[in-house]
Amino acid sequence: MTKKIITFVTLLLCALLALTGCAGDQYNKINISGAQDTGYIVTGNGGSAVTYGNYVYFLNGTRGYADSDGTNNVFGEVVKGGVYRAELLGSKVEGADYDTFAIERDAETLLTLKSHKETNYKRDEVDVVDVQLIAPKTVGTSGYSQGGIYILGNNMYYASPNNLKNKSGVVQDNKTDFFRMTLDGATTQKLYTTTSDSASSPYTFMEKGGYVYVVVLDGTDLISVKTNKATGKVEDTIKIAENVTSAVLPTKPVYYDGISENTIYDFIYFERQADENDRTQTGEVLEFVRPDGSARYVFAADGSSDYTLEGVRDGYLFYRKPVRYSDDRLYATNLHDALKDNDAAYAADAINANTTNVDKEILTVEGLDGLKVHAFVSGYEFGKSYASNAINVLTYTSTTDSSTSVVVNHYVDGDFRGKVAESAGLAIVGVHNDTVYTNVSGALSAVSLKAGANYEKKEIAQNTNAGTYGVDVAGGHLVYFGSVGDANDYTLFHELDGIEGAEDIFVGALKADDVPTKIEKITIEQNPNKTSYKIGESIDLSGLEVSATYYKDSEGNRPDDELISVSNSMISGFDSSKAGDVTVTVTYEKRSATFTVTIENATADSCADATGWVIAIVVVVLLAGAGAFWYYKKRAKRS
Repeated sequence: MTKKIITFVTLLLCALLALTGCAGDQYNKINISGAQDTGYIVTGNGGSAVTYGNYVYFLNGTRGYADSDGTNNVFGEVVKGGVYRAELLGSKVEGADYDTFAIERDAETLLTLKSHKETNYKRDEVDVVDVQLIAPKTVGTSGYSQGGIYILGNNMYYASPNNLKNKSGVVQDNKTDFFRMTLDGATTQKLYTTTSDSASSPYTFMEKGGYVYVVVLDGTDLISVKTNKATGKVEDTIKIAENVTSAVLPTKPVYYDGISENTIYDFIYFERQADENDRTQTGEVLEFVRPDGSARYVFAADGSSDYTLEGVRDGYLFYRKPVRYSDDRLYATNLHDALKDNDAAYAADAINANTTNVDKEILTVEGLDGLKVHAFVSGYEFGKSYASNAINVLTYTSTTDSSTSVVVNHYVDGDFRGKVAESAGLAIVGVHNDTVYTNVSGALSAVSLKAGANYEKKEIAQNTNAGTYGVDVAGGHLVYFGSVGDANDYTLFHELDGIEGAEDIFVGALKADDVPTKIEKITIEQNPNKTSYKIGESIDLSGLEVSATYYKDSEGNRPDDELISVSNSMISGFDSSKAGDVTVTVTYEKRSATFTVTIENATADSCADATGWVIAIVVVVLLAGAGAFWYYKKRAKRS
C-alpha cells in the first residue's frame, strides 16, 4: 500500500510540475571528441567568441532571446544561438606560465581552421569547417553586451534566459539562469536564477582561491554565488550590497590556470546612493569589493557628484563626474593605492611591484554626459606596465540637425584627433587594437585609428547583425553574424591578416529549416483530374504532376527536371467549407507552386438528389416497420 501511495504522489507531483511549467530542462551529457588542453591561454572571455589554444568556442549565430511559449530554449534542442567549437590548424608553443598556439594555413584549402570536403546545394565541392556542438542552450541575454562565453580552467560558464513559466503561465525569459559546464560535456549544472525581471543585468564569472563566483546585479542587490571550481557545487550565495544603482563587473582580457588574482580585474565596482552610514550622507558613492565580499572600500564620494561608471578596460577603471557644475569629465584610474591599502594579497603580489597610482582626467567635452564613450589603451598587454601608454577615447552622439546622423570622434589623451565616421544609424560594434568596427544598417566596416591612416573605411560585409555582442576577435579572425545563403544571423569568420579578396567563412551549423535546398523551383506540369468540388469534399490529388528543377553547378550544368511524388502533407490552402475559387499550394524542399480549384454551391439537381435519398430512406423505414408489425401480430395469434 505504501509503495502505491508513494507512486501516486510522485505521479501527482510530476503532473503538477508539468502544468505549472516548473519541470525545467534535462541537462544530458554532450558528446564531445577531443579533450581541451588546459595548459593554453584563454582570450576573449565575456563575448561571442573565445580562443582557448587550438580551439575557438563561439556562439552559433543569434536567434534573439524571446521565448513566449518556453520551447525556443530547451537544453539539447538549441542550434542557433548555442555554443559550438572549431579547431585551429597549427602547433603548440610551450611557455613557462602557459602554452600558446601558433596558427598555420593549410596549403590546399588556404584555411586556418580544420575542415572537410562536402558537396553543397549546387553540387560543387566545397571546404566546410569542422565544428562540434558544445552547449545546446541559448547563451547570453538581450540587454548585456559584456556577457556571453566564459572559460575558466576545464569549465565553461554562461548565462541564458530562463525558460520556465510563472504562476500566470508566462515564460520568465527576462530572468537569467547561470550555468557551469565541464568542457568534456559530461556535466551541466544550473547555478543561480535571478529574482528580478531584467534582461540587462550585468554579470561576470570571477575566480578566487579555488572558487568561481557568479556575480550579478540582481535588481538592486549585488549577488555573488560561490561555487567549487572542481565540483561545481554551490557553497554560498552572498548579498554583497543593497540599493546598488549600477555596477562594473570586469573580465580579465586573458586567463590561464595560476594567473594572478590581484589585479584591477579581480574586484567589483559599483555605485549607490549615500546613506546615514556614509561620511558624506549625500550624493553618490563608488565602491570596490572582492567577489567574496572582502576588501570593501569607498573610493569616491564627495557628497554631491553624480558619477557614471563606464567600465574596466586595459588596466583602468573609466568613470565620469561633473566638475564645479560644468561639463562632465572622463577619468581613468588604476586605483593602485586604494587597492594596495585595503587588500593585503594585492599589495604583496609581485605583479604590482612596479605599478604606480594613476588617476587622471582624459576628456572634457561639452555635453559629455549625453555621449556614448569607449575608452581604450592602444597596445595594452596584460601584466605589463601601461601607465605611460596613450589613452584613446571614442565618443559618438546624434547631431541636432535634420539628418540625425551619428558622429564618432577620436581623442588621444584628451586631444581631438579627428572625425572617424558620420552616418545615420551608425554604431560602434567593436574595437580591436587600433581598429574600430562600425555598423550602418547592416553594413560592417573597419576604420583604422593609426596615425596617418586618415580614418579610411574598409567595408567587410553587408546584411550583418550586430546582435547583443557586436563583433569579436578570436583565432586571428573577426567574428560576426551575417547571411549564409537565404539564412540570416549566422556566424562568419573574417581573417584579419588573410589573403586579399578571400571570402569570409561560414563557421557553425544551420538549423534544419535553414539548410539550403537543391531545388531552384517546382512547376505544376498537370493539374489534378478533379478541380471542381462540392462543399465539404476532401481534396483528390489524382493526376497531379509536379516537376522539380535543380540548381546549376558552377560550370553551368543542370540535372534534368524530375517529377516528384505529391502527398497530402505537401498541400496547404485547400478549404471546401464555402463556395468560391481556392488557391492550393504545393510545397517541396522550401519551394512552392500553386493551382486553383473551384468549390461549388449546392444546385437544384443536388437538392433533388438529396430529396430522393430522404424519400428512399423513409420508404425503407416504413416497410421495415410494417414488416415488424405483421410479424408480431402473427406471433400473438399463435400464442
